[in-house]
Amino acid sequence: MKTLIFSFFGLFLAISSQGQFFNESHVPSSIKQAFQKQFPRSKEVEWSRDSIGYQVSFKQHGNLTVVEYAKFGNELVTVTKIHKAKLPKRVKRQLRDNYTTYALENAIKIISPEGEVIYETEIARAEEALALTFNTSGYLLSIESE
Repeated sequence: MKTLIFSFFGLFLAISSQGQFFNESHVPSSIKQAFQKQFPRSKEVEWSRDSIGYQVSFKQHGNLTVVEYAKFGNELVTVTKIHKAKLPKRVKRQLRDNYTTYALENAIKIISPEGEVIYETEIARAEEALALTFNTSGYLLSIESE
């Protein structure tokens, strides 16, 4: 899963702005059924495809979510854009204590098919932007310059 984390903000931007969605009829029925079973109340559903497989972006409870499926139907990852208030307390404390000169731009929650949860935040100041990845305990896993 670690190799998938590096570009989730890019994945959000690409899926939400590219307009290269295609007809749902091109998505294998096994993938559509898995999606509908897991997210029965999803709204504004749009499908796309890339070299990895299929992505579905949708809104659920007012949040933009993207699920990536491999070509053969297994779920790779679920990524949900969240409000900063939804970050775990320890993550918020890390940001407050160590990055006070940065503004929190975006926050996402990443869930692997095994249930592992990781939070990624995008923070910025002046002309510098960083992507910080945390586990649920607030431990900083990685820092990437953007």
